[in-house]
Amino acid sequence: MRIPSVYDDHLLLLNTGEKKPSSIQVGSDAWLAWLANEQNKSFSFRNDLGTFTARRERQRNGWYWYAYRRSEGKLHKVYLGRTEELTLERLKVAAAALHGQGNLGNTPKASEPGEDASRMHANSSVDEDGSPNEQNPSTGYPARPEQALGSSSVYYYNLPIQPTPLIGREQEVEATRALLQRSQVRILTLSGPGGVGKTRLGLQIATDMQDDFKDGIGFVPLASISDVDLVIPGVAQVLGLTDAGDQPLSERLKVYLHEKHMLLLLDNFEQVVTAAPELSELIAFCPGLKIEDFGDEPLSITYSRRTRIPSAAARTT
Repeated sequence: MRIPSVYDDHLLLLNTGEKKPSSIQVGSDAWLAWLANEQNKSFSFRNDLGTFTARRERQRNGWYWYAYRRSEGKLHKVYLGRTEELTLERLKVAAAALHGQGNLGNTPKASEPGEDASRMHANSSVDEDGSPNEQNPSTGYPARPEQALGSSSVYYYNLPIQPTPLIGREQEVEATRALLQRSQVRILTLSGPGGVGKTRLGLQIATDMQDDFKDGIGFVPLASISDVDLVIPGVAQVLGLTDAGDQPLSERLKVYLHEKHMLLLLDNFEQVVTAAPELSELIAFCPGLKIEDFGDEPLSITYSRRTRIPSAAARTT
């Protein structure tokens, strides 16, 4: 299914029966009116960092736009904002952020200057459910943190997309969310027996708290890490930070997060729990940072709390 496409600074609208698409300038009143029209639910964006598909989705507090890009079989997502916030600059920064999330694959050919806009528009498509298809190109260049994530015009968001809704856990979600909203709780550990759904519950809580963290939410998978010295570098890598000069990566992470209001989810942190002192140092330096982790042992860190997630059997008794 063809959808409208943003290329350069125009939204290309391929009207039925016309050989060339009509266009709307991004940022104009006509652009905002097109975005606000309920019939217009998606468009694609393309620049030298690749292509993403933007979709309008309903959340608890209204309608929001999100950008999606599939890379190496994985669907990546970043938050774009409300209709009135969709500027050309925001679209460009979102492309850089998505590019940074999926920059480990091969490097397909990027668009050439002067490439025919009509042909590019025809190649922009989505699956019937509105999600971007496998044909959308991506590039393999590493994104610079200051370009992809350091800009105030983009909300960092890389939570894995959940295929089904979370049903029957509303009370646990609300209670845990209330804990995490307390100013004195900086690190919250979700504990419980294996298979109880700690990660799934944590993802739902984070999804519901998008409006609570103005700079974003980051999911850090630690299943492949057993060396505690690699935990902080792992967090930095997820956020797009790399070694630069003589400054240690841990210091770069502190500087980057110092003025950010973000939530980080550390999945499988229980296997590297001895890295807790490094987390303590990180939150001490970054007053707007909160961390959600999963494990059975409470962390001996100031401002940390633990909440136990009951099993399904316990919830029904």
